[in-house]
Amino acid sequence: MAKCRVTLIANAGVMIECNGAKVFSDALHRSKTLNFSAVDEQKQQRLFSDPAFKNADAMIFTHKHPDHYSKTLIGKMKEYTPGIELISPIKEFDDMLLIEKDEQRFRFKKFTVDFMRLTHSGAEYKNFLHYGFLLDFGGFTVLNTGDGDVANPALIRYLSGRRIDLALMPFPWLTLKSGRNFTEQFIKPRHVMYFHLPFAEDNISGYREFAFKALPLMTAVDDARLLSEPWQVEEII
Repeated sequence: MAKCRVTLIANAGVMIECNGAKVFSDALHRSKTLNFSAVDEQKQQRLFSDPAFKNADAMIFTHKHPDHYSKTLIGKMKEYTPGIELISPIKEFDDMLLIEKDEQRFRFKKFTVDFMRLTHSGAEYKNFLHYGFLLDFGGFTVLNTGDGDVANPALIRYLSGRRIDLALMPFPWLTLKSGRNFTEQFIKPRHVMYFHLPFAEDNISGYREFAFKALPLMTAVDDARLLSEPWQVEEII
């Protein structure tokens, strides 16, 4: 039986299943951006009909960019799975848990989640409200850096003394040497999966080729994978 299963939905949107818990992360977004794919109508149909995506415990959002967040789809998921927890720094629903501190923890029966405010990558977004987080599923930990700066020194203190079983990070953490070195020195995950890649039909800037070419360079982690295909499922045994 898998300790953890990650299903790619689109872009940096995934469903994480570990130790009996099911959590969506940045998985509900419907606006196509220049370089990145979205949860289009066809994918939405499957998302809201396939039993595999029902009865999730929570949906987490790192920030409000349209390639990560859709109020419309969030509302639809709340109807599809009554009782699902919404954890977000965007106050758009009354029945939600608001991330409003630089560091904040939420505890649930099946998992805990620690948030840390991180600078979004790109100078134009340096003041944009954005978080990374660490999920702990009863001893199995999953780090998601969101769209934070690659090799952000703030993560050194945040991760000090913490074991990271799985790191989920955008592909620049792989393609940039600074990201690979920081991962080796400070994150030290047992497994790493890179995402935030466009699907093949949206790959106008060559990001997929850069990522596939760089994957063999991540030698510090024995298990390094790319999340690149619609509905791709990766398991950790």
